[in-house]
Amino acid sequence: MGILKNANHEKFCQLISKGKNQQDAYMESGYKCSKETARSKSSLLVINDNIVGRIKELQTKNESKYDLSIERRMRDLETALKDTIIKDDMNSRLKILDMYNKMSGGYTENINNNNKVDGKLDINISYE
Repeated sequence: MGILKNANHEKFCQLISKGKNQQDAYMESGYKCSKETARSKSSLLVINDNIVGRIKELQTKNESKYDLSIERRMRDLETALKDTIIKDDMNSRLKILDMYNKMSGGYTENINNNNKVDGKLDINISYE
């Protein structure tokens, strides 16, 4: 779809895709009007097919910028691990390996809470 020809519409879409409410986005996109007018006019804009399509397009771009999937986090950890090898930073390397193993299922968590000590539960968590 790409950038909309109407600059006010484009700005409106960008603001909505970043989380602004309709009324504020309408007023901040260059329209000079009262709040009541902005509320009613913005309601008309958000049912326009071109506006809806552009907002979805922008939201998809925003989501890919902030990709927090497990795969992405694993790649980031791998990159950080390589940096620690180059810098010879053993402490950071061990922390990163620990996080990587937890995320990849490299550890099995065992929780033992069957022991009572002085009337309190004694909980032990170990990783194998």
